[in-house]
Order: sequence, then structure tokens, then C-alpha cells
Amino acid sequence: MMFSRKVQPADELKEENEDVFTDNLMNMLKKSRDEGSISPQNHPELEDLFFIDETTSERAYPNGVNIEIDNELFTGVACPMIRTSDADASVDANTVKGSASNDITSDYFRSKKRRFEIQFELKLKKIPEGQIFLGCEMDKPIEFGAIYRTIVEIIMTFIKKRNVGFFYNICGEEETPEGHYEKPHLSFLLESCCDRFIITKPGEVAPKLGSIIHEDPESFSRRKKGAKFFDWNTEDTYTVAIWSAYADFNTWECLNLPAVPKFSLNSIIAAQVFRICLYVADSNLKRHRQSDNSLCFLRIWKQQKVKDWSSSKGLDAESWDKN
Repeated sequence: MMFSRKVQPADELKEENEDVFTDNLMNMLKKSRDEGSISPQNHPELEDLFFIDETTSERAYPNGVNIEIDNELFTGVACPMIRTSDADASVDANTVKGSASNDITSDYFRSKKRRFEIQFELKLKKIPEGQIFLGCEMDKPIEFGAIYRTIVEIIMTFIKKRNVGFFYNICGEEETPEGHYEKPHLSFLLESCCDRFIITKPGEVAPKLGSIIHEDPESFSRRKKGAKFFDWNTEDTYTVAIWSAYADFNTWECLNLPAVPKFSLNSIIAAQVFRICLYVADSNLKRHRQSDNSLCFLRIWKQQKVKDWSSSKGLDAESWDKN
């Protein structure tokens, strides 16, 4: 394997201090790169962006290598695609280019506004006792001043109007032994909030990951309105795509939001690692506390922009608080 380390049991990994884990991971990646035992990413701009498969603790390679998923709930693969700057220029422009697979990804993005896309192909091992949510979470509560809190609430309102089944707690809560608290998170009901949702019956051919996924417009419209249109089962294959024109993992910015200037993600999360995950929860819950989430929680990868930030607020938030 390109990079590996001893994999800890899940319960020990959860208890490990996040800062220590991240520091150790960065040190091991640097050592592996210096020794020549780790391959470069598919584009030079992706070298400082870390996607870590938490199942194996290995670094992933967006724009070229899919991530295998296998847990107690489902099996499948995830295909992460990140827009690099060559996608914003013509094919023959004199820009920094990456691998052949990155060129394919850039061609895919070139006519689109989206800054990233993640596609999943999933097959359930058992029927979930609840609904499946796609979430993005961090471990530590987030603090910022009143002005920036207002901006974030405007953004959350914008997202909520566009997504049936969207939950969030952007600040998070202090951890309690019983788990009756929320981590900072955004959560989307998978079947209604994703950008593409395709059900492939046994014997049919599922959409190819890394390419355009087509969905019937009428099916899309009903799904986005929250209408129930299927029951989860263990026979079908589910192909899902999510994307956004508002979050750029390559530049580590939020951008293109109505009436909101672009800003660094570190302005909100500082140096924290965040996780993209799939988990099961009761759809009737108003809060997604740690104690309410199913044990079928899947943490797919971590990502970290390698920079030094002086506080848990981030430099921008510190300056806003002083004004």
C-alpha cells in the first residue's frame, strides 16, 4: 500500500486525542514522502489536502482512486473528485496539470460550476433502523463573534431552504459522558438532499462512478420535495452523488454564496479536521446527539489543510471579535 500505519480498534481510535492523532499522521506522511515510499497526489495542488480513509487509516487519492467501503451496514465505494485550477482554463491552456486521471476529472468539471463532487455506490447488508444521513462533523465546539455567527446563520438558512431533511449545529456542545450532546455538524437526509440518487435493480447496470450520473427529472423533483419513493432493501444498488459550488476544498474556501463574500474555511473551523460520514438516525429527531446516532456510523475520511492557525476560532474570527 502507498501509506499505512497500524490500525487501532475503533473504540481506541475514538478515545485518542484528535490533535495527537493529526500530528502523528502528518509526521508519518512527511516521513513517508521524504523516504519516497508514498506516491504524489494526482495534482500538485492536492498535496496539502489530506483525505484519510478512517477504516484503514490510509491516505486516499482523490481524482483517481476510489475508496472501498465495508462495514456492518453496507459495502461499496466512494469516488471523491476535487476541482483543480486547470479545470478553470481550456484544455490546451498553459496551466499546471496533474495525472491522466486528474485530466479526466478536470474535463468533467470544466463546463460545471461545482467545486467538488463525491459519488457513492452502496449496497446494504441489512435494513437500517432509521434513515441514512450524510453528515459533516468536527470534534470540538466552535466559537466566533456575533457578526460572524449571523453570517453563518444566513448561510444555514440558505441551505435549509434548498434541502428537505437538513439538520445542523454549527457551534456544537460540550461533551458529556452519556453522549447527550451534539458535535458541530451539518447533516442531510441522504435520499432527499443528495444531488443524484439512482436505484439499480439486480441484473441492471449501475451508473459508472467518475462520470455524469443521470436521474429522471420527475423522480428528482419528487425526491427533492421530500416525497417517499422507495424502501431500503438489500437487493438493489444505490448510486449517490453530492456536489457543491459553494465549498472549495482545494482553496479551502466558501464562495459563490448570495450576498456573502468568499471566506476561508479556517475562519469557522480553525485547524480542526472534519469528517464526511454516513450514519443512521431516527428521522423524527430534532437533534442529532451522539447518543442518538446508530453504531453503524461510518467515518469515511478526514481532511486537513496544512497550515498553522493560532486559536480554535481561526485568525479571521479573532480579528472580527476585536472589531
